[in-house]
Amino acid sequence: MGILTFVIGDALDGIMAYFGTIAILAAWTPFILLVLLVILPAITVYTIIYGFLMEIRIFRNKTVNLIIALSIGSSAIFLPLPPFGVPVFGLLVAFLFGAMAWWAIFVFSIMFFVGVWYLFLTRRAKWGTTSAVYGAYQDEAKGLSFELRAINESLADAMRRMAKETDPNTRAGIEASVRELTDRKNDLSERIREMEEIRRRL
Repeated sequence: MGILTFVIGDALDGIMAYFGTIAILAAWTPFILLVLLVILPAITVYTIIYGFLMEIRIFRNKTVNLIIALSIGSSAIFLPLPPFGVPVFGLLVAFLFGAMAWWAIFVFSIMFFVGVWYLFLTRRAKWGTTSAVYGAYQDEAKGLSFELRAINESLADAMRRMAKETDPNTRAGIEASVRELTDRKNDLSERIREMEEIRRRL
């Protein structure tokens, strides 16, 4: 019995809160209508007309443009629809602005999801390209390191042979070979340093 009383009381509280909200909205209805049918159309018409007048520059005086824009806006707000006698302009502005608001939300949602998906695809392609380039640089650097190691071994062997060689002609040939190996070693070392710098930037 206590549970039933609690449920009924909770339901009654919800109903009272609902009707209280309705009462608040009803109390604010004149102000809402004033905003939708008077203030919003007035600001809209004034802004559009004033912008047109400032753009086409018929009157150089800003005060004249301001007065004309206010006059046109004020006269258009209460323009009645002849058969019904209602402020058709205010209703039209309220309808158009509401439709544009929903349309803007719809278009923004589509653009947002499409943009996020496109960004994901672009980033994924970029990551794949970067990974492939990084792997290619790594393989090339590994090959250059092997070649540099072989040149160092050849250079050490040539230096040993040159130290033991007594024949001037043979020694001159070994010295030329040492110079070539040294130049190649310097080129490879520079190339490896450049590739390491590029890999760090990736």
